[in-house]
Amino acid sequence: MDRIDAMKVFVTAVEEGSLAAAARKLKRSPTAISRALGLLEERVGVELLHRTTRSLKLSEAGQR
Repeated sequence: MDRIDAMKVFVTAVEEGSLAAAARKLKRSPTAISRALGLLEERVGVELLHRTTRSLKLSEAGQR
């Protein structure tokens, strides 16, 4: 996954508020969305989102 695609997944997840909604919008599985976000966080070295079973919230680093 390239950086632009990973950023698109991140922005969509934040805008939609959940992995499931982002997956529907991007026509991917929630697992693929979660994996993409994990790889992006690994690449930048910080947690960007706080995930719960029902929602996503930006971490302090994700807000920057």
